[in-house]
Amino acid sequence: MKNAKYIGIIAGFCLIGLIFAFGQIFSVAKIDVYYEKAPQTAKTEEIIQASGISIGNNIFTIDEKAASQGVEAFYSDNSVAVLNIERIFPNKVLLHVKERIPVFAIPVKDEAEKCVITDQNFVRSQIVPSSDSLLNTLIKVQGYQVSNTFNTPEIIKLNEIRIGFNELGIAEEALNAFIKSIVFEEGNAAIVLRNYEEAQLVIDISSNENIISNIKLKYNAFLALSVEDRFGAVL
Repeated sequence: MKNAKYIGIIAGFCLIGLIFAFGQIFSVAKIDVYYEKAPQTAKTEEIIQASGISIGNNIFTIDEKAASQGVEAFYSDNSVAVLNIERIFPNKVLLHVKERIPVFAIPVKDEAEKCVITDQNFVRSQIVPSSDSLLNTLIKVQGYQVSNTFNTPEIIKLNEIRIGFNELGIAEEALNAFIKSIVFEEGNAAIVLRNYEEAQLVIDISSNENIISNIKLKYNAFLALSVEDRFGAVL
């Protein structure tokens, strides 16, 4: 009977030791951030802190949903999205993150001195002064002003233009490098190129269904020109 008592006590101590050792082995010792592309404004330290994941947390008790929401709430302009939170056993955590690249600069309605910066999918929403030097590297939208939503006919047409160029293999940073501005006119959008002495591709946008095909036609017509003829061309 006495031996059984001692065996029970020893077993209890062993169990406590195992629980302690288990907790130590699976305590988070390293947290890192993997970016889909090199970040422009996002900072690793800010992302980790906003996630709420700390060194010493048990890797099994991490709330992935809460961590993702914490990061995305910290970047209130929707510039950062958490794609995945990876547990690397026994004690490492890797946050997979995408920074939404600024592409368009759109004037804000009734605020002449401000523009909203957004990505090619119109998720990011960052308001900056019209004098911000970052705007010089983005596609400036003219002839249209955004108010409190991207769900407008003009933005739908702008998105169709973007899709057209994406399908031609031109996306995000390449879009910025190729296009200087997009000017909305009645029934048309003049796409002003950043090079070639501001050559223009004038696209009929009266029908959303034809915008992508119109983009491809004008782009291919532009490529068909000799290099010399591309400069200043209006197609």
